[in-house]
Parts: sequence; structure tokens; C-alpha cells
Amino acid sequence: MSTSKAGAAISTMSMDGKMPRETSIRQPRSGAAWRVLAIDTCFARCAVALAERREAVTVVASEAEAMTRGHAAALTPMIEKALHDSAWLAPDLDLVAVTIGPGSFTGVRIGVAMARGLAMTLRVPVAGVTTTDALFLGAAAADRVGADGALVAAIESGRDDYFMAIDGASPFAGTPSALATRLGDRCAILIGDGASRLAGALRALGVQASVGVSSPSIDPARLAAHALHRGVEFWARRDPPRPLYLRGADVTLADGARTTADLVR
Repeated sequence: MSTSKAGAAISTMSMDGKMPRETSIRQPRSGAAWRVLAIDTCFARCAVALAERREAVTVVASEAEAMTRGHAAALTPMIEKALHDSAWLAPDLDLVAVTIGPGSFTGVRIGVAMARGLAMTLRVPVAGVTTTDALFLGAAAADRVGADGALVAAIESGRDDYFMAIDGASPFAGTPSALATRLGDRCAILIGDGASRLAGALRALGVQASVGVSSPSIDPARLAAHALHRGVEFWARRDPPRPLYLRGADVTLADGARTTADLVR
């Protein structure tokens, strides 16, 4: 995979801030195993995985690195290394999967732009999955709860609130008290990078809350497996994913004042 091909999406994003436009999608390779590249850049790390589906899904390569910034510079070499380690070429891919947010504004845009840029170049579909759904995919069996409880994905927003989802429902931005209202009398098991802080806030409000044993990070291998289980045709019928921000970004004006800006999707 050439650096120029993998980096095209990042260049497009950085120049005009818009998502690449898709071309027509080619037919999946006949008689071959489906192959997917999964990308996650929404949190304080950059991660990719390659997987293929025959009778079952097999993960053939994965890369991950913790970082609070620099996702754009790290992502292309990470993809290239995963392809090299798997002895795959970029045209071998049938699908690109990516987390679409909510999460870091810059990280979300970098990941989605890369996924759509690669997919446009290779003429393959893009599977877009919310970060909360991706966390639910990686939830350990021990964190599954019954009817009297709720599994909550909690993501740090950088403010006093959180990005959250309850039992696989759509994500929302809200305060601990807003979540407590939605939970009612149910207890909560929390997963994600905001789980520990949010659990403490909920307990202060009288909610029975605990931090789950699941990893607070998204597993790109599980994201890849989910995309393959859905199937290439499923994603080909869907519109290309766009970043899911849930709100505007905090910006600092020239006079030092802080404001919230609407984001161009």
C-alpha cells in the first residue's frame, strides 16, 4: 500500500475539512474471503485491525498506540504496517470499518476521513459504527446485566458532561443527573473511559453504580468482526458514514474568549 494512497483521505480532510466524495462501489471478490480494515481514532489512542471471514472471522493483524494527539500522522504508517504484517495489499480489502463518534472532534474526523478516502480509492463500502456501540461490542460477559440493571457506555467529553448510551441505545450527551433520571430505579454498570468518574458522580446522587471489568478502550478486532458479520452487501446498501459529534466544538477566539462552534460535516 503506498503512502500516497493511504494518505489521500487525510490530505483531503486537512485541506477543506470535508469528507471525500464516494465513487461507485465495485462488486465483492467472487469466491474469496471477505477482508476488512477497521480503524478507531476517536479516543486517546490510534488503533487498526485487519480481519477476514471464511467460515469464521479471523483477525490477521492489529496495531494500537496510546496518544492524545498526532492521530493523523500515526494512522497511515499503522495501516501500512498491518498490511505488511498480514502480507495483504490494499486492493485485497472488501470493506473499511470505522468508529464515527462521539469522541474527540479531531480524532473522529481523522478516522472517518481516512476510512472514506480509502474506500473511495478502492471502491469498497464503509461500515460506520458509533463509539458507544463499539464499546458494547467489547463488553465482557461479567458486565452483562439483567432487567433490574443497565449497561452504560460512558465517554469523557472534555466538559462536565459525558457522551453516553444505555443498553445499546443511541448515544447522547448529558450530565450525571440526566443519566440518573433515565436510569430510574435501575443500577448501572459502566464501561468506557468515563466509567470511573461517572460512577462516582452517580453514587453521589444515590444511584447504585459500578465500573465494569471490560476494557475502557475500543477493540478494533471486535469492530472488524462486527462489520464482517453484517456482510459487505449490508454496508454497500447504506449511505457513507459521517462523523457523529452530538454538539459543537469548543474554540478560542482571537481575544481569548471561548465559544462553541457548529461543525461542518
